[in-house]
Amino acid sequence: MVWWMFLILGWLLFIRWVSHFPSFLFFLRKRRLFLFADLPVSTFPMVSIIVSARNEEDKIERCLASLMELDYPTLEIIAVNDRSTDGTGIIMDGLSVNDDRLTAIHIEGLPEKWLGKNHAMHIGSQKAKGDFLLFTDGDIIFKNNTLRLAMGHTLDKGLDHLVLFPRAITNTFWETAFTGFFGFIYIMVIKPAKVLSGSMKSYAGAGAFNLIKRSSYMKIGGHVPLRLEVIDDLKLGKLVKMSGLRQDILLADDLLSVRWHDGVWGLVKGFEKNMFASLNFSIAKLLYVTLLMIYGFFFPYIGIIMFHGLQIWGYVFAILAMHTLFGFYGTQTGGGFKTTFSLPFAAMLFLWSYWNSTFKTLYNGGISWRDTFYPIKLLKDNKYN
Repeated sequence: MVWWMFLILGWLLFIRWVSHFPSFLFFLRKRRLFLFADLPVSTFPMVSIIVSARNEEDKIERCLASLMELDYPTLEIIAVNDRSTDGTGIIMDGLSVNDDRLTAIHIEGLPEKWLGKNHAMHIGSQKAKGDFLLFTDGDIIFKNNTLRLAMGHTLDKGLDHLVLFPRAITNTFWETAFTGFFGFIYIMVIKPAKVLSGSMKSYAGAGAFNLIKRSSYMKIGGHVPLRLEVIDDLKLGKLVKMSGLRQDILLADDLLSVRWHDGVWGLVKGFEKNMFASLNFSIAKLLYVTLLMIYGFFFPYIGIIMFHGLQIWGYVFAILAMHTLFGFYGTQTGGGFKTTFSLPFAAMLFLWSYWNSTFKTLYNGGISWRDTFYPIKLLKDNKYN
């Protein structure tokens, strides 16, 4: 009985991995922004680009310069300086002098029960005049035609909300592997093929590019329901879908790029505030995710070590399937097929990031973000489910 159980378990793992292939093929081959480059746009609704930044003097100038070079004809750029103590605000003011499309807003204080970034985007949205609002981060780099192509697709499909998944800029093999694994997991979880459907269980969001129709933004209540939501970008997408609005996600390739953090440990450090928050600060969900990752990513290797004969073949094919899928993802997103060999190690680091985030959050009694501390009880009591 036990022999047959482990034999079947191996083949179930193989089937599980093969079942992900259609979703990845759909997203990586069919949902890329450049594929929609020739869609005509007869009118150009005004777009307000809202950039929130705190202490990003080394990145904000390049970000804003790329926005000012966009070939979209009717736009305004609202740069929100969120209590910066470095030269971020000075850079914003300096650039605004030479381009009347750019307005710099300086926030000196933070109201109670607001996360700094969420409050900054809320303030920016109140100043915006556009028919569409584009929320982006202060370290994102745009190509000059990115917004025009994105708006063409949005108008052609009648979307309320468009998300673009950016290209990660990396300097080392392991940095590439880890950021690649993050994107890999993101696609597995959100299921892009279902995002465009009316299903409220599948939704998307990205801090790099959340484009939303102004009327739709007002309908969902703007950022007010998300004022203490750490995963604000993804939860904005959830609000959109829960309101019955139309959403899509595309791969931006090099039309949109970002360097998240320097090095692998910089990435792990950067994930500290997000990972446990993404589980709604639930230990039960952490244990569930841990068991799921052990089963999916590590048990195939355990199977070929522990079992023998016919028992191992399901595990062998499961390993081949998941490495092929990860390698295909790498070739399509700039990481290259070679990153497939890093898969088990990237998975271990990702799982460790979950536990590290959980330990740090519980040990500290909350999270620190933009130099402000938020108690875990306050975040849990005000999270958007």
